[in-house]
Amino acid sequence: MKNSKKIFCLFLSVVMFVCSISVAATAYCDEQKNKDVTPVVVIPGVGSSALYLYPNTSDQTSPLSVDSDFIGNVAKTHIVRDTLKIMAGGNVSPEIWTNKLASVIEPFTVLNFDKSGSSILENVGIDCYWTDSLANHLEYLDSRPTAEPAVCKAICDNIGPENVWIYNYDFREDVIKDAEQLSEFIDGVKEQSGKDKVTLVGCSLGTSVLSAYIDKYNSENDIEKAIFLDGAMQGVSIAKLFKGDLVLDSEIVSKYMSLMASDYKGNAADFEMIGNIFGRFDGTVNNFVSFLSEVTNEENIGRFYTKVILPILGNIPSLWECIPYEDFDECCNFMSDLGWLDKNSGLSKIITEYHGIQGRLEENLKNLEKEGVDIAIVCGYGLPGIPVTSANANQSDMLIDTCYASFGATVSNSGETIENATSADGMIDTSTCRFKDSTWFLWGVQHMEFVYGTDVNDFIGKICTTDINLNIADFEKEYGYSQFTALQDGGTELKNVK
Repeated sequence: MKNSKKIFCLFLSVVMFVCSISVAATAYCDEQKNKDVTPVVVIPGVGSSALYLYPNTSDQTSPLSVDSDFIGNVAKTHIVRDTLKIMAGGNVSPEIWTNKLASVIEPFTVLNFDKSGSSILENVGIDCYWTDSLANHLEYLDSRPTAEPAVCKAICDNIGPENVWIYNYDFREDVIKDAEQLSEFIDGVKEQSGKDKVTLVGCSLGTSVLSAYIDKYNSENDIEKAIFLDGAMQGVSIAKLFKGDLVLDSEIVSKYMSLMASDYKGNAADFEMIGNIFGRFDGTVNNFVSFLSEVTNEENIGRFYTKVILPILGNIPSLWECIPYEDFDECCNFMSDLGWLDKNSGLSKIITEYHGIQGRLEENLKNLEKEGVDIAIVCGYGLPGIPVTSANANQSDMLIDTCYASFGATVSNSGETIENATSADGMIDTSTCRFKDSTWFLWGVQHMEFVYGTDVNDFIGKICTTDINLNIADFEKEYGYSQFTALQDGGTELKNVK
């Protein structure tokens, strides 16, 4: 019996010793893992965070009032009846219809800014400004299977949510103001993580915030990697609307639907079905588009802008900061001639300052590279641009033009090819890219549609967290993804373009 007790005690001692070694080894490995991990800060784009009146209080509510009164007011205008009449080929006064539309959209004007560049409504903001890591906000990772939550989830899978932060902000604000707040945010991340540097991942409009941060705070020397996903940092062609570049043509819309039906491989919408519906009601669509062309012709465009477009978004700084660099002066002149933009206003000073940042971005990024910072640019192509401006033939990711998001690639028109293309499909020439050795192109991937569990999401996660140098050759050697990849039918698999 005594021997049995001795044997049991010896066995128990061995077990406890082995367990203590295992725990210590695990703790050491975790410590070493965290020691080598660079914190990642994701900077999201438009709409990633909802806006509220009195956020984070018991009075929190939507700033938009779309209720039974709104529906009643819409009914009183008879705009639905008039629109159906237009689609049937009937005659309606463009002026009367525009005035009715202006009264309908009035509740949405509260989110606009005034001409000093400040929000019309006070006490509007977001309810998710989290200064701690996503380890404390795991519910966010499953809030959507795509866009920024999916980007964050892919990164968290690779390095752990305790090493990932998301910088949420009011997307309407001046991106330079957002960058100033981001600087304070990053200081907090460095303090919490004990690290001197962070990886910054800008998404869509977030790339403009990232650009402003780099311009203003490069001397902080706290960037390990700067990653631009589907970036608006060099502009978006739809912002050409600020210079009166509004083109509405039924043939262009029809071509857009046809290209989307053939080239879109994602699951966000069934464009083949939508295209069939458009085809079935081709006459009514043509009637309505033709009417809109009349509403926005040279005689009527001033009325449409000042009554419909500008009251909703005409003073929002971040939208002005999406104007392509080469279009800026023309946009400002058009809006000034229209009587909307005062060139001495606070708004004008704000957007002019960011215009300068756009112009300095290439130099700023090249300086970062010299300091050892990795730069990566990821953009979509193969999908047509939004068919409302003269740039409607541009390839895009359905929102941001490939020529802008790639920082300078030469891109064929939608559905066409070009000579001297460096992509096997004949659509892209990377020789004009500012960062041709660290710019990746995803064919058929909709804007920020990095769906969790797909190859696209895996690709994004690796770009954001890899330990290798971010260049085309090393990345393909390590992970198999080439500079050009294409989304396959079903929206889950990426294959190299060959």
